[in-house]
Amino acid sequence: MTGADEHDLAADYVLGLASAEDRARAEDLLQRNGDFARQVQVWQQRLSGLDAEFVAVEPPAHLLGRTEERIFGPAPRTGGVWWQRWSFGAGLTAAALAVLTAVWFWPGQDLRPIAELSAPDLAISVLADAEGLTFSSTSGPAPNAQSYQLWVIRAGQPHSLGLLTGAETTVTQRLERGDVLAVSLEPSGGSPTGLPTGPVLATASIADL
Repeated sequence: MTGADEHDLAADYVLGLASAEDRARAEDLLQRNGDFARQVQVWQQRLSGLDAEFVAVEPPAHLLGRTEERIFGPAPRTGGVWWQRWSFGAGLTAAALAVLTAVWFWPGQDLRPIAELSAPDLAISVLADAEGLTFSSTSGPAPNAQSYQLWVIRAGQPHSLGLLTGAETTVTQRLERGDVLAVSLEPSGGSPTGLPTGPVLATASIADL
């Protein structure tokens, strides 16, 4: 499978448009292909804005049948006006395409994984777009009421990017080739000196952007 195929599969999987066969293939790739798992994560990030806008509602089981009946009238006993059914299905397809279009042009559409900051009990994926960086963590809070602090090291000099807050932290920061990202364990509220004072838990070099 090519990179483009995997990208399309990741998008269909997250949007719920994948066939049963493709969904099974995607779930298999999630278990053994880190690049594919990161692509799925990127799509989930893109769609997170939609989650914040709408509340999920489970439609009643009879709703589709009643909606079709109100639009097209009672279904004939035999035969049937197939073009009406096709038209209704085409409307659903158009709605799906509208969602896809919104996703492609959603802010952060160029969000891409660029680094991993990993240590025992700490896993942070770093994604970048034109606006800055997003640090996505699957770890819990720092131990002993301390704080995880993010850094960019440029020309040997650390610059604070702020604290890791919750599952996702976004900062405005342009990276350059040769920069190093790092995370340190600091007192609650962050380093009091503007430089790392606690142990540096993980680093990741940015070789190419």
